[in-house]
Amino acid sequence: MALLHNGRGGTIRFDGSLFSVVPPEYFDAQLKDLTVTVSRDKDTGARLLIGHYLVHAVLLARSQFGLDRLVVSSEVEVEPEEVPNLGYLSGNLDFTTCVVTGAGKLGMVSSFLMFNAFR
Repeated sequence: MALLHNGRGGTIRFDGSLFSVVPPEYFDAQLKDLTVTVSRDKDTGARLLIGHYLVHAVLLARSQFGLDRLVVSSEVEVEPEEVPNLGYLSGNLDFTTCVVTGAGKLGMVSSFLMFNAFR
């Protein structure tokens, strides 16, 4: 635990000129809806907020970097893996991202199937 938090504090400075990100216009409205409706007294409520940011980060990464098959996964069990300067990490990860195998852009097939299912 000492390696995770060493008691030091600081300021995070974001330099927008290095990487300009413009979230969709509905990002803030969705975030507000989550913050005024979801209880965060348990871990699960906070995970919804984190998931909101990750979903939009993945959508932006897909378009900006051509990562058409990038996804967010939750509750991913990992085998013990050594992390340098920290030790072994194991158990369930709340979230992870990965590029899944296959062909084509994700979302296109499911949208097509959903559209045809309701015709």
